[in-house]
Amino acid sequence: MPEEEEGLAKELKDENVRKVFQRVFDRQTIQAIHSLAMKGNFKHLEFLISEGKEALVFRAVDDSGSFKAVKVYKITASTFKNMLPYIQGDPRFKKVRNEKTDLVMAWCRKEFRNLEECAKAKVSAPLPNVFLQNALVMEFIGDKEGNAAPVLKTIVSELDWWDVYRQVVENFARMVFKAKLVHADLSEFNMLYQDGKIVFIDLGQAVSLQHPKAREFLDRDLKNIARFFSKKGVQKSAEEIKEDLRKLKAKELS
Repeated sequence: MPEEEEGLAKELKDENVRKVFQRVFDRQTIQAIHSLAMKGNFKHLEFLISEGKEALVFRAVDDSGSFKAVKVYKITASTFKNMLPYIQGDPRFKKVRNEKTDLVMAWCRKEFRNLEECAKAKVSAPLPNVFLQNALVMEFIGDKEGNAAPVLKTIVSELDWWDVYRQVVENFARMVFKAKLVHADLSEFNMLYQDGKIVFIDLGQAVSLQHPKAREFLDRDLKNIARFFSKKGVQKSAEEIKEDLRKLKAKELS
């Protein structure tokens, strides 16, 4: 057994996590995870939080007992062609080759950078820690017991949906006017809700305002938000949400 795989066996605490690695990840990914662990970014990958077409998110724990989220993009199974429209045209990523591995690596790097920009702009999103190749270590969003925060779509309890709307629009405004980014896939599926607070996630596809399709992506985000909140009794059209964003810009968000 190669050294990194032997070492990684100690870092994969759960048998189901080991099975996921055997099923999905290639040697390069295993090396990246092992390297991040050896550098002290986390001690164990404890269990799988979520799995999508392009990535898996694990809960990890570090030497102090603090939880981390580790997002690993699939090189072997990624629908990499879907990534192209969000990378090509972004002036921050001009030299990415149109090859599967390069695109996946760029996507991971892009999410890390987008999270950094959001942190500077005080957008409610996970704080990034470090990335290596196709693996990203970031803040774990959940409760003190380590239960991951639910996706907004799955919330069935009654909430003050006007307050939720206010949070979404305020963070949306910070993202656009301060971070200079468009999420490009903002919906109830890409927001978490923890302790009364909205958290934006999945920022890999977020693009610079200079991207040629930024306006198109922005309009799509506005329509998604309008559609979701209309079901919750918050009747706002996409144009009305855009006007709310303009008002927040005028107030110079702190």
